Amino acid sequence: KKDKKKDKKKKRTRDDDADDLVHAATKKASPPVSDGSSGPKSSDSGFSAAAAVLMPPAAHNAFCAEHNIEVSGRGADAFRAVEGFEGSGFTADILATTRGFTRPTPIQAVCWPIVSAPRDVVGVAETGSGKTLAFFLPALAANVGSSRTGAGLRILILEPTRELAMQTESVCAKASAACGLSSVCLFGGVPKPPQIKAIRDGATVAVATPGRLLDLANEGIADLGSIQTLVLDEVRLRRALRLPHLSAGTRASLPCCAFTSGARVRPRPLLTAPQASVPVATRAGIDD
Repeated sequence: KKDKKKDKKKKRTRDDDADDLVHAATKKASPPVSDGSSGPKSSDSGFSAAAAVLMPPAAHNAFCAEHNIEVSGRGADAFRAVEGFEGSGFTADILATTRGFTRPTPIQAVCWPIVSAPRDVVGVAETGSGKTLAFFLPALAANVGSSRTGAGLRILILEPTRELAMQTESVCAKASAACGLSSVCLFGGVPKPPQIKAIRDGATVAVATPGRLLDLANEGIADLGSIQTLVLDEVRLRRALRLPHLSAGTRASLPCCAFTSGARVRPRPLLTAPQASVPVATRAGIDD
């Protein structure tokens, strides 16, 4: 029995030293988004699984080949790219921020069905490829119903630097405002009162650097107990794990997305299920 446990552990960590990896894991298996004929219905108003239309298998394969995309992991064949914005399953207010664009970017088209399932995902794509909306629109759609009731912070996006936090929050603020929600950018080196006021005024989305977030959590200002979706954007997981307010139980139940433009992503130990790895250009991984 001990040998079997060791074998299982080895399988979970054997990709540690590989370069250009994408990993994904899920703690709870969920039915994938359907091609429109069947599937789970969302209880929130921002997304409808029944309205989501995925590319036919042949079209999806051609799309992935054209854009050098690979989706890996157990059950990967159940997920296909969406057929444009109209096939995303998102409501008009969620899609408001995409006006002016003709179609989703490859990372968006591939990741929206996976994140909406909901499944944990780690994606790698180039800078400027639309990664922010790839993770944020599904997160917004999943939380928009409960967020309108003033339930506090629901979406937490961790960034490594002040500059990236400000850049990401500007995109999230626009998308949130279209749904009647607000966001706050939390970073150090500036006075806390404006950030505290934004939280107390009912911000739903927090885009934060770990240091300032930890300060506000320790002061009882930022309540991380209400967080429903966690996003790690270019952030190492060990930095997220330093937040004691995200307890082990809370972390285990949170839908989690990790996106990067870099070559190496190590999602352990937050994502504890087995992981898949492949060389990357635009990549998304899923695994049971």
